[in-house]
Amino acid sequence: MAQRLITRTIANELAEFGTSLGADSGTTCTICMGEIVERTTLDKCGHSFCRTCLDQAFQVKQVCPVCRMVYGHMMVEPSPIYSKLQHFIH
Repeated sequence: MAQRLITRTIANELAEFGTSLGADSGTTCTICMGEIVERTTLDKCGHSFCRTCLDQAFQVKQVCPVCRMVYGHMMVEPSPIYSKLQHFIH
């Protein structure tokens, strides 16, 4: 019973936290902190930004600036250690 209460409390706090971050609400862009110009809403997470702010942010990394949900392909280079290990395996 106590665990259920804690789970509900955490879920409620997370929902409130998401709302306070600007998910689907308000007119303030969380990138420039100004009023949203040419609102662009991300389809997976629902966060909204100015079109130009989001375009600039996506040039650096294609993730939501608020929740970090990935919208592009993440390129990860293997570490040098992996290359050395691969040499021993083959």
